[in-house]
Amino acid sequence: MNTPHTELRLLARPKPDQAEHLAGYLLRLTDVNCLRHSQELCQLLYPEADTTARASLIPQVGIYDLYQLANHTGQPIEQLEKLTRPLDVRVGRIRQFEYQGKHWPLSMIRYKYRAWCPQCLKTKGRQLSSWDWHITTYCPEHQVLLLEYCPACSKRVSWRHSSLHRCACGAELARAASTSATAAIDGFNFEALPLDMQHRYMALAYLSHP
Repeated sequence: MNTPHTELRLLARPKPDQAEHLAGYLLRLTDVNCLRHSQELCQLLYPEADTTARASLIPQVGIYDLYQLANHTGQPIEQLEKLTRPLDVRVGRIRQFEYQGKHWPLSMIRYKYRAWCPQCLKTKGRQLSSWDWHITTYCPEHQVLLLEYCPACSKRVSWRHSSLHRCACGAELARAASTSATAAIDGFNFEALPLDMQHRYMALAYLSHP
């Protein structure tokens, strides 16, 4: 375990929300501390970390030192562990993450780029964990498709260099135009499914993935 950098204290230390995973919590932590993006937050929290191993990788599956994060945020380590989807191996082309006691290919979640519902982002101020899944394509609350590309620069919005509410280019994500969706046609909210149905859909998605 790394030695915590106890001299650093974040000015704002919100509690994790059960609706977000670790990446979303880091985005919110970045936002309330007036930092530019989550990469800047991670550089402050982990100044000695190997940036090549960190790369675009996956804060939502917990490759960071959660003990340091707990120390800096004042949150119990058990609460932070609940936000992660642990990786079976840290690096490599074939990686899996743990979910509901089973291991699944990393490609089943949006681990490099975000998706979001503009209306939820505006009203809730959260990056919801249900948006991480590739097979979650719409917001059941607002009946709109999730967005994956910035409305201004037309690029995907990365976990590392975006803030909670803004793309790296500065565009406000909550202002993006929404497209209406019909649940039966356009998709569903994966995390709202019963556990057995989740496993079934994940198995089917895995088998159909090229």
